[in-house]
Order: sequence, then C-alpha cells, then structure tokens
Amino acid sequence: MARDNANDEVAAGATIPKLGDYFDPTRFRIVREDGIFAGGGISEVGVVINMREKFARSLSFTSTSLRVIYGFAQLSDKLRELNKARYVSDGILKKVTMNDCLDKFVVVFELGEELDSSIDATPDEVRQLLESCRRPPDAQ
Repeated sequence: MARDNANDEVAAGATIPKLGDYFDPTRFRIVREDGIFAGGGISEVGVVINMREKFARSLSFTSTSLRVIYGFAQLSDKLRELNKARYVSDGILKKVTMNDCLDKFVVVFELGEELDSSIDATPDEVRQLLESCRRPPDAQ
C-alpha cells in the first residue's frame, strides 16, 4: 500500500493537520465489533482503531475487543475533500485506520485506487476523540 503522508507536505508557514480537522467527536460513534460489517450511513466512513494495551487501559471505558475499536465518522469538510464527493459511496475514501505506534498514532486514509494518505495524531488527540464520542451502552 503506497502512502502519501500529509504531514510531509506541510510547507513553511502552513499548519500541521490535526486529528480534529478530520474528526468531530459529536459526529463520531463507536460500534460493537459486528456493527462495522453492517455499514454506516451514506455520509459515514468506517474507522478501525488498533491500540496497544497501555493506551486501551488509559480509556475510561472498555470495549468488547480490548485492542481494536470500530466506529463510523460522518464526513467533515476535510474528509469530503479526501473523498472527492459528498457521500462515501460516490467517492474514493474506503476506510480510515488509526494505528498506535507508542508515541503517536498513524491515521491512514485508504483511498481505493489512489495513493493512500496519512497524518500523525497524538495519543491525547485520539483519547479525546474516543472519550467524547457516542458509544454503545456496554462501552460506557
């Protein structure tokens, strides 16, 4: 899988992309493990968050799978820009994966036939997203 890291493209004087530029906690929801296969709404993209045990234990809730959290994010302006369309089914954004790399998360935007894109996020940014989003009753 080829990748284009959005953080590498930051020109002098430009701002580094933040997780919050792409994901609004009020428009993000965690689903049970089997919920990811049911699919989301027409304006939602599937998100898979792979975590190390230390990070998972730092969350105030538990999920059915200790190391993986599944969710859906409604398309923000930045995600629509990547998707090149208003709705997921009309665009190229297939899935988002967040991978715990100890001191950072690598957030990969899987773009079908095009080069995937990625940004780096801090563990605090990912934690804030997960703590502030909608969760199923058994993950409270």
